[in-house]
Amino acid sequence: MTINNFGDYERIFGGLSPQSTVSYAVRDFFLNGGSQAIIVRVFHPNFARDTDRQAALAAATPQAQTAADAVALVRT
Repeated sequence: MTINNFGDYERIFGGLSPQSTVSYAVRDFFLNGGSQAIIVRVFHPNFARDTDRQAALAAATPQAQTAADAVALVRT
């Protein structure tokens, strides 16, 4: 998700949270002059079976690659 200010972050992800250090990092990024951030929500579940873990990983990989590609484009 591309955001352009901390207000966008608050609306989408809920703002500052003591359980989320990234919320403070995003706030500080914009306070220090940042103009655009790409935020990717990451989830690390525990699976009872390895096949379930592999299936979830296979489903998430294309989205993660799309995010990585977007970051690479911004850096060039």
